[in-house]
Amino acid sequence: MLGGACFAFGSSVRVVWMAVVSYIGYSEFKTAHDRWKPPIDEILLPIDCAQARGKEGADFDKRDGHCWYGLGKFRTSFPEYRALSDYDLSKNLYEKTGVKWDDNSGWKKLLQTAGYGMEFRC
Repeated sequence: MLGGACFAFGSSVRVVWMAVVSYIGYSEFKTAHDRWKPPIDEILLPIDCAQARGKEGADFDKRDGHCWYGLGKFRTSFPEYRALSDYDLSKNLYEKTGVKWDDNSGWKKLLQTAGYGMEFRC
C-alpha cells in the first residue's frame, strides 16, 4: 500500500519539477537562441577581418570586432580548410579568434537540470 502512495507522490514531484525547470530555464534558453542568424540558419564562423575574403554584406558580416561567415560561404571562400570537419573547423576558428565557443545548445543544460528531479526516491 505504501509503495503505491510513494510512487504516486514521487510521480507528482517529478511532474512539478519538470514544470518548474521548464518555466525557469525557458528564458535563458530563449535568450541563447535569439541571437542573429543568417537566413539559412547556418553555423557562423568568426575570422580575423584582416584575413576576410569576399564582399562585406554578401559573403560575410562584421560584428563584435570579427568577420562572420556562414558555413557554406566560408567553405567556398577558404578551400584550404576542406580537410576539417564542420565541428573541427568551428572549434579551430573560435579558438583562433578568442571568441567563446559553446558546442551545445541550451538543451543539454536544460535536460541535465530536469534530470535531477527524476532521481526522487521515497
